[in-house]
Amino acid sequence: MRAHLEEARELLKRTDESVEKVRALVRGEYTELHVGYRVSTMEILLPALAMFQKAAPDVKVLLHDLTFDELIAGLRNAKDLSQ
Repeated sequence: MRAHLEEARELLKRTDESVEKVRALVRGEYTELHVGYRVSTMEILLPALAMFQKAAPDVKVLLHDLTFDELIAGLRNAKDLSQ
């Protein structure tokens, strides 16, 4: 149970870091946003990306179609898709 708690804390920390990165994107500190996705998430992803592009039209959004395992591994390892 303790291991799950630590993993949840780490995921929340990474979520906070991701939110800060998005804010930095909107402020113009970055020029590209790399997004890993699954086809099954497109219903949610497309409207979110449309709103993001309205808020930050100068940011180029690059989509990466990943497997479920790749997405989970990326979250666990804080993988940066731009590299």
